[in-house]
Amino acid sequence: MNELWQSSEREGSMRFALLKRASAVRRIPNPPRPLGDDFKVEFPTGSGKVMTLWKVAGELSRRMTNIFLQDERGHRPVFGNLAQFQTDPHWRDLVLFYE
Repeated sequence: MNELWQSSEREGSMRFALLKRASAVRRIPNPPRPLGDDFKVEFPTGSGKVMTLWKVAGELSRRMTNIFLQDERGHRPVFGNLAQFQTDPHWRDLVLFYE
């Protein structure tokens, strides 16, 4: 398997996982049957904190968005440790997002 195919395959998996999660997040505020504010779930799992589904959807959306936003050092988590994408002025604001 050549490197181009492997890269494409990984990106497709990431894209599918991200879109699948986004679809689930959009569905949370409007569950199939009305559950109300009394229905709460533990989030994150194992934390002991409970939230309404509306708040869970907001937190998941914030987390997914933060993958692409710059942190206090100006780095984007989506670029990982790739110095060229993190520091080069020609690349650092080029956020690649494949649909």
